[in-house]
Amino acid sequence: MVPATASARCLTEAKIDAALGEQIRADVPFIDRSTLPDLPLCSGLTLGQQVQRMRAALHPEEQRQREEEQARLIEQENAAARSREAQAAAQRAQAAALDEPADGGWAAPTPVAAIAVPVPRRASAGRTKAKAAPAKRKASSRSSSHASYRSCREARAAGAAPVYRGSPGYAPHLDRDNDGVACE
Repeated sequence: MVPATASARCLTEAKIDAALGEQIRADVPFIDRSTLPDLPLCSGLTLGQQVQRMRAALHPEEQRQREEEQARLIEQENAAARSREAQAAAQRAQAAALDEPADGGWAAPTPVAAIAVPVPRRASAGRTKAKAAPAKRKASSRSSSHASYRSCREARAAGAAPVYRGSPGYAPHLDRDNDGVACE
């Protein structure tokens, strides 16, 4: 109960019921609040919340149905989230299985016979030796450039990842999304 001095400075539930109760009980969609003085509510709620509370008290079955519907929607959202989580976990497990060697151990990359492919050379009219040197270093930086890999883990361990289509060591089973870049 609100003290008498406080009720003079705020609207009690009884004052709201006296001013708007008839409209609320008649289920009027838009309530005329011009009969209420311009004071805050003693309950701390907004007027809309107070009216909603009063309507719920008049129609407890509708309130119960609304709460059940809300609980059902929340459960559906939770079930969908659990399903998405399970799918993501399955995809992670599948990706991990693709990276694992078939025997489950760590084996060294299996070398494949190198095939010499002639590379056409451009005329080096304006090119200097300093510019050509980084390309040679880059090609020799991967010691396992003539190897094939059973899994991306092997390619990464050999320092060859990512492996591009057309380069030594590339294999379609390493390129999951078939974009030409394996073990990315």
